[in-house]
Parts: sequence; structure tokens; C-alpha cells
Amino acid sequence: MNRRRALGQHFLRSGEVLRELLEPLGDAKPHEVVAEVGAGRGSLTRLLAAGDGPLVVSAELDERLCAEAAEAVRGSWRVELVCGDAYSVIRRFDYLVSSPPYSMSSRTIEWLASKGFRLASLLLQEEFVEKMSLAPSSRRYGAISAFSQLAFRISVGRRVGPGSFSPAPRVRSRLVLLRPRVLMTEREARWALSQLRRLFSRGRGRASKVCRDLGIEGCGDGRIRDLSPREAMALAAALPARRGF
Repeated sequence: MNRRRALGQHFLRSGEVLRELLEPLGDAKPHEVVAEVGAGRGSLTRLLAAGDGPLVVSAELDERLCAEAAEAVRGSWRVELVCGDAYSVIRRFDYLVSSPPYSMSSRTIEWLASKGFRLASLLLQEEFVEKMSLAPSSRRYGAISAFSQLAFRISVGRRVGPGSFSPAPRVRSRLVLLRPRVLMTEREARWALSQLRRLFSRGRGRASKVCRDLGIEGCGDGRIRDLSPREAMALAAALPARRGF
């Protein structure tokens, strides 16, 4: 199987959607940095390189695609294109724009929680965006919901159909804007999401049962999924940490 298909990567080909991804970055200054996770064939990178806009740092893990992207922005002094893992090589930026592989959505959100940026404009699988923004007590409210709402202010944009991609995925995507609410270190973000996953892995269990196990009083009788993001994080933080943190 093609590596990009295995990762859940579908290349965005709609010029209209590409421009919508970039539109929120209109206030970026020439001295600021826009990061792109996953240059792909360079379609978005080429638009970022046009005009007299901000500096651009883009990364692409696939060497063949990186070569295509390099050709797409040949001659642009404002673009730094790195053939490597974006989550390792991109350090500082003011804005981020990306349509990452669906399978990398959670990693992208965890990574962003440790970056002090102004705005991230993303195109993610619709189901994942819905999970990010679900309210407590919703049936699918869980770890990624609590973590995302703790870390970011979330603005959900419009749906994007399968026809905007090549190859066409079997699911719809959605535009979403993220603005930092709190800044964590990489270690803190990894720990927080891991602890929340442990808490929500108890399914429909009651928070009072977890509290009794931990010797904590005053948790009430609601289910774990009824906890607000802050309440969920406070209870998750009390769980004994696993090795490696």
C-alpha cells in the first residue's frame, strides 16, 4: 500500500479550499513565520510563497513528495523546505496551516499544545473536529474533547467534501481554527493527553467510583463524560502516572 494512503493522506486539490485555508492568515506580517505540516506536492506551499507575505517553513516526510514541493517553490527565498518529520524539525512559528493525514490528527493537536503560536488553520476529518468541540455529556465526548478545549479556543468552519481531494476519501473533512488557550511543554502535553485517555477509557463509569479509588471526596455522582474539561483534567491528573513521564 502507498505510504501516504496508509497514513490516511488525501491531497487537497480544490483551489477554493486552499485559499480558504490561507484566508485566516491574512494578518501575518512579513517578519512573522508561517509553518506548514506536510508540504505534499507543494500546492499550498506555492500559494504561501506568492507575493510579499511572511516567511514560510514547510516540512515533508516523503522524500519524493518533498522533491515535488521543492520544484513548486523553486526560486522563492521566503520558503524554507525541510525533508523530514515536521513534528521534530519545525520549532517556532506564528501561524500554522496544514491538511495533515487523518491518522496524524491527534499527534498534530498534541504537538500544537506545546507551541506558542497565534493561529492555526487546519483541515481535518470532520468526525475528529466534532470530537474536539463536543460538550460534556455528549455520547462521544472524550479525551481529545477535553484536551482540545483546555489547550485551544476552537472555531469550527465549513465542511469539505471528498471531491476536493485526490484520491477522494470516504469521509468528509472540516476547516477549523485553533488559538492557544494555555501553553504546555511537550512533556506536559503528552502526559495530559495520556492521563485523559486513561480516565475516559473507563467508558460510562462514574466519576465518584474513580474518586473513591483515589481517596478523593466531593466528586458527585455524575459519569466521567459529564465532567467539564477542567474537572476531567483535575481527576485525570490524580491518576497514578505510568512509567515514562
